[in-house]
Amino acid sequence: MCRVRTIKTDYHLMFGLILFFSYFLFGKSWNDEILTIATEIMFRNLGDTGPSLVNRVLQMVGEQLERPSLAGSWLSYLERPPFNTDCFKHWRYTQKPFGPYIEMHSNEDDLKSTLVSLSKGLTAGTISGAWAYHFSFKTLLCLYLEAFSPIHNSEYFGDAFPNGDDSGRKYMIKYNGETMSLHDFWDTGCGQYSAKYPFSVIDWRRIDTEVTNIIKANPSGSFPPISIVVEDIINESYHLSQYVYPNTISPNTELPTEYVDSCKSLVSKRIPLAAYSLAKFLKTINIPNIVPPNSKSPISASEAIAWAVMCFLVPLATFLTWNYFHKKTKAD
Repeated sequence: MCRVRTIKTDYHLMFGLILFFSYFLFGKSWNDEILTIATEIMFRNLGDTGPSLVNRVLQMVGEQLERPSLAGSWLSYLERPPFNTDCFKHWRYTQKPFGPYIEMHSNEDDLKSTLVSLSKGLTAGTISGAWAYHFSFKTLLCLYLEAFSPIHNSEYFGDAFPNGDDSGRKYMIKYNGETMSLHDFWDTGCGQYSAKYPFSVIDWRRIDTEVTNIIKANPSGSFPPISIVVEDIINESYHLSQYVYPNTISPNTELPTEYVDSCKSLVSKRIPLAAYSLAKFLKTINIPNIVPPNSKSPISASEAIAWAVMCFLVPLATFLTWNYFHKKTKAD
């Protein structure tokens, strides 16, 4: 969790620096659309129960969203301006080594551990309080869906990446002549879903159509027994990394047509499977009756900005403090 240490300084200048540096330092996340599509598929699988369940959680803090399905993609658009909140990015990845080199990571609160903790807390009813429950529930929606993505569950180590490719974010490729990371290619459903929140009317229309087409092509009954065990889901996603990192691709080159087709075929199954599994998991949760606090403004803007300030205040404050004493030591 991010913590704030108060120091005596110019807070207006500090806040300006926070926004300035955060805009340039933190990359965009392209998977708003794919997460929203998966959440909409989950809603249709659950019927009216799905949106009703999410709305009950949103009402705990008086949050209002254009559509309740945006609760499933909030961690994605929270990383972009004007929020630039990067605190939770490491929760979205389990970087298990893949490839000829083996180098283990040490991250005690990665995708796997965080999702296991949240799922247990929500099913057991041990998470209480309006803010805590609201935050945990929305975080779980996003992490649960991303647990089905191979790129979020592995990191490639090889000759070109002896220190790892950071889950494809350092692995640059070309798709249709455009340079992008392998991570962004997979996070957009192999280049199919690149719309970012806020969605336009045309975006929503396309999302609804895509949801209908995906369900028609892959109804819930077309899958074998669907697991809701986090460890099983993540292990399966990791083994599918063989399709992310085959010998047929290499950095800084155009992706072969066969690779793109294979990616689209895999993603077309993983999206609905993630949605149906999430729907099944949500049936195990009993939403507590929590009275929303009296608040004049919704959490969607004010709370997110507060988190952004906290997350970026810590490193900046640390740097300013270190710089002050470093100069003072030299002067002495």
